[in-house]
Amino acid sequence: MADLHRAITNGPFGYFPYNIPVGSNKMPLDPAAIPDVPKQIKVSLNVEVEDDKEKEIRFFVVPCSGEAVEEFLLYTWDQYSKSTAAKLPANLRKDGPTHFRFFPLCLGVAATTIWHKVLEENGVNAIDDDGTNDTTHKNFLTCVKFFCEELANVTYLGDVIIRFLRHAKKPALMAPDACFRRRQTLLAYFDSGLLRSRLSRPTAYELAEAVFLAFPRGYQEKYAETHEELDADTSAMKSAFMQYYATDVRNGTLEKLKNSKSPKKRPAEDKGRSSDKLRRTSRRSPKRHGRRGRDYRDRRDHNRPEDRERRDDRGRDDRRDNRNGNGDYKNKRPFKKEHVNHVSDERESSDRDDYSRSSRSSRSSGGSDRERDTLQEEEDNYAMSIDKAKDPDIPEELEYSDEDKSRHDSYYHERDFSSRGKRWTSFLKKGGGGKKKSSSASEPRK
Repeated sequence: MADLHRAITNGPFGYFPYNIPVGSNKMPLDPAAIPDVPKQIKVSLNVEVEDDKEKEIRFFVVPCSGEAVEEFLLYTWDQYSKSTAAKLPANLRKDGPTHFRFFPLCLGVAATTIWHKVLEENGVNAIDDDGTNDTTHKNFLTCVKFFCEELANVTYLGDVIIRFLRHAKKPALMAPDACFRRRQTLLAYFDSGLLRSRLSRPTAYELAEAVFLAFPRGYQEKYAETHEELDADTSAMKSAFMQYYATDVRNGTLEKLKNSKSPKKRPAEDKGRSSDKLRRTSRRSPKRHGRRGRDYRDRRDHNRPEDRERRDDRGRDDRRDNRNGNGDYKNKRPFKKEHVNHVSDERESSDRDDYSRSSRSSRSSGGSDRERDTLQEEEDNYAMSIDKAKDPDIPEELEYSDEDKSRHDSYYHERDFSSRGKRWTSFLKKGGGGKKKSSSASEPRK
């Protein structure tokens, strides 16, 4: 079964010879390139003729390199059989010992090794005649058959050719005349008698039917319109298929088919980038560009009951404590417990809400710029008065410094960022943080 699998997947025969590289479209990579014919060597051997006379037989042959079985069938064996049949005497043309001496001269180094292996496996002693009569012409042909199978690493090469002729489809870009010639060449290999086979040779009608089925469906339909029955002679079929092929070349169908068969590059490969880098997921990473993670509860997305009670008429959350009493929810830093200062005076909170509501209504009534500035200043003064009442140790006329900021951590961390910035701006506007104006100003604590 393994041998059959090798014969089907990596068979030694195809629509093109062994020395023509074929691409993914089953066509030659370079159609204009002509494969080079291997170099020939001169072979000479002295043989006995009548009256105990010797005669030198000389001819040229392409040596078998041991790489491909088609190379051996196409060049080496073809030249060897024709030269020996023409130059050997009639009584030596089927002489086994003569062929066992002559044939190894036509092989290369690797092929010679394979030949000796075949002789050893078949028990043939071609060097010394021990009287067992194993160097007959029949044994010579048998050894050549096994030699071909060793070159291809597949047994029963005749079956491989029969399967190919029955089931192989013609490449779409291959000309019909080239297809017919190739099939005739493979059939000649089968008829040479050097390939063992368990399948019978197809009849002429079976071969014609296989050729008809190997061509595209469009060619079959056109041929069926003008021919009622399939003839065993494929000459009429060949001429009709050549006309169909010429029509495809003229109207550009073959060119379109050629472009569709060519491999296409992906845009990512053209730009030198991998396709993985082009894929962008719709979900954004929560840690990129300062975005908060999924565990962060945005006040705009979550309408909790306790939040709803503390919102004003505009829907703004006017709380002055943190969302939880454990830390700074924006920077995710825990507060020091001694610096947490919760608002416990409910009356103060209600006064602030009333004052804010009245100031917003006055601004929305359409006053002048000066009136709005005055109201804003009054609101800032009111906020500062509450802050001073809560923490009277904050100096009014001290210059702002890092030391002062560290001393009043409770003041900076008890509000959220917007409220702290607003109060500190109003504190600076009122002259806070400046130098002493009078001797009655309070001394800063060290």
